[in-house]
Amino acid sequence: MTILDSSHARASLQRVLISSGVMAITLVIAIKCNAQATAVSPSVASTGRPAGGALSEDTLTKSKNEFGLWAGGSLGLPSALGGSRDLKIPFILGLRYGRVLLASEYAALEYTIDLVPVAVVSAPHGGFSNPGGAASPGAGRDYAYGIGAIPVGFKLFVAHQHRVKPYLTVSSGPLYFNKQVPVPDSAKFNFLSTAGGGVQIFVSSRRALTVEYVVGHLSNAGVGNLNPGFNSSTFHFGFSVFR
Repeated sequence: MTILDSSHARASLQRVLISSGVMAITLVIAIKCNAQATAVSPSVASTGRPAGGALSEDTLTKSKNEFGLWAGGSLGLPSALGGSRDLKIPFILGLRYGRVLLASEYAALEYTIDLVPVAVVSAPHGGFSNPGGAASPGAGRDYAYGIGAIPVGFKLFVAHQHRVKPYLTVSSGPLYFNKQVPVPDSAKFNFLSTAGGGVQIFVSSRRALTVEYVVGHLSNAGVGNLNPGFNSSTFHFGFSVFR
């Protein structure tokens, strides 16, 4: 292994640790908030559940359909894993429908499907046109615009009978861009697969704000002549109504 390879390996490991740390901190904060809410609730002794149950405690068991809008981007974050090729997803927009499949006292599983009317990938200037995705001299970035859907998604909630509901998530779906992504002679058709975690904070019995962090991989699954792919790390923010 060369010194350069070793440096890349260390950088990739650092990014993985940073991403894992962000996800862990998010879940710890959510669980801590739930614990504090339970501790100060006067109804815990009699019901075993926190007060404010009108806000959220039975939402996922009684209101199983989620309708949501979310948006996000890399926000200048480095790639979570190696192989980013200096590409980013500066903006992505989604319309969500979710259906709670299972809900027990301690956990709940939701299936999600997203329509993606806008997805943007950015690369160094010349990255979408130069052979191998090499950057042209000078500053600036080029952009590719896409549309698609994410028909396969799951959210696993823990401690869901609280106002702040932490969860883990995975998803995958196709996107079609106006340029070959991430390099020439690859493909306009790609798949975006993600994994991460987040929290849904209920502001009323059926309305919730979402904050989510995911690590993603975009590639064409071999449908193009080249399939280098690239990795990303993004924050998503959203609003949902449960019915």
